[in-house]
Amino acid sequence: MTCATARSLTSARKLLKTVDFQLPVILHNGAVTADLSSGQIALRKDISPRSVKLMVRACRDAGISPLIHTFAAQESVAWVKPLANQYIDNFWAKRPDDPRRSACKGWEELPSEAVICVSALGDARRIRQLAAGIQRLSLNVDVSLRSNEKRDGAMWMEVLAAGVCKGTAVRDLAALHGITRIVVVGDDVNDISMFDAAHEAYAVGNAHWKLKSKATAILASNDRDGVAWLIERLVRTAVTVEN
Repeated sequence: MTCATARSLTSARKLLKTVDFQLPVILHNGAVTADLSSGQIALRKDISPRSVKLMVRACRDAGISPLIHTFAAQESVAWVKPLANQYIDNFWAKRPDDPRRSACKGWEELPSEAVICVSALGDARRIRQLAAGIQRLSLNVDVSLRSNEKRDGAMWMEVLAAGVCKGTAVRDLAALHGITRIVVVGDDVNDISMFDAAHEAYAVGNAHWKLKSKATAILASNDRDGVAWLIERLVRTAVTVEN
């Protein structure tokens, strides 16, 4: 059993510290697969240094400091601190002890190697314009936008290497460990690729309707132990088969 999440290793460790996974966890929506305890990387899909540099140039022209996520010996998130907007300041204010913090004084200090994600956070109009500009560069990347209106009205732009998603990561992890049956549970649209990769796919009761339409079955919502029920059933079935 393992977990596939959009979160970083740092964030996943806080939430999953009591869980003993037998497999590496899938992080950053599929960009990295790593051991939860040691951080040892099993699989990593970088954005090319050239693409990173071109995106950084686009961010500089737009006057928006990107957040450059790297994953080598350890996780790091770099940004140009003098150009941080209120949204980036708020982001870090909520994470005062985050070990990933890597503030840079200028653009030339931003890394371009071992980059798994380039993101930007800011006013929705400016972020949409930045995303459109990056897409016009025709790089080998996938650009996505996510609104944060329920919190502070900001918008996130996230850029991953082309083809990176939970579904690809799940297939790669299964191949790496000789797994022939994939059963997944999800709740949001970033799980759709994972559902497409699975033999069985279950949506919790509070899941997005698009995910429910692809599900093998609908479980109880996550506050009614739907996932726990499924895991217990799968374990019981496995024991029965072995016996």
